[in-house]
Amino acid sequence: MYKAITMRLPDSVVLGTTVSVALSHCEKDNLTEGILLCSSDADLRKIAETVLRARSLAANPAALPAIICGLLADVLDYKIETAWAATYRLETDGGQSGLLLKGNASIASQSREKDLALNQRSIALAQLALAWETYTQTLADLTQLVDRFLRSNATSQLGAIGIKSAEALVRGEQHLALQNQVEYLSQRAAGLVQRGHYLRARLELQNTAVILTSTPATPVLFCGTVADEPMR
Repeated sequence: MYKAITMRLPDSVVLGTTVSVALSHCEKDNLTEGILLCSSDADLRKIAETVLRARSLAANPAALPAIICGLLADVLDYKIETAWAATYRLETDGGQSGLLLKGNASIASQSREKDLALNQRSIALAQLALAWETYTQTLADLTQLVDRFLRSNATSQLGAIGIKSAEALVRGEQHLALQNQVEYLSQRAAGLVQRGHYLRARLELQNTAVILTSTPATPVLFCGTVADEPMR
């Protein structure tokens, strides 16, 4: 009996990586054949190095798809962390870092050019955040795909088609070890999804703040002086 799995990472310029894999596994012979395509030599080398480090698990047909999901998780983790740093700088430069501005003049002291630059940065980051939110959900979906494939292949790996042998025991241990890795990967994907949601929501608030602060305010006069606090 043969089982098959195909996987393709999102083809995106901003993601910077594209990997596709198609595998076919023969349960009787415990033989896996397939094809792996990478958009760059760097991605191919990284996957090959990971396979060599995890050679004890590589015989399992779900190992390579799990490694590819791990590669996507590493890329998204870096992208989201970088976006968070850029978001904080944007909030600080725009006076929206959570610190209350003192004095009525500082609110409208931004120049038109600076307002425009902040707006452009904010929109660009929001667009990236939407991409990372989408791709983190893609990672979660791919991880579930690997988990289902791993579980569907449990019979041949855990029981080796009912044959009790040293090879069957080794294959069973490898399967359980890989299952633990996939469960960890699933938890990591869920965490990245939450970070992606939060980043996108944070930047939506930042975009609103940039629009509000770039709109000239009308001073409110009380007894001939500019009020220190806005009217409520």
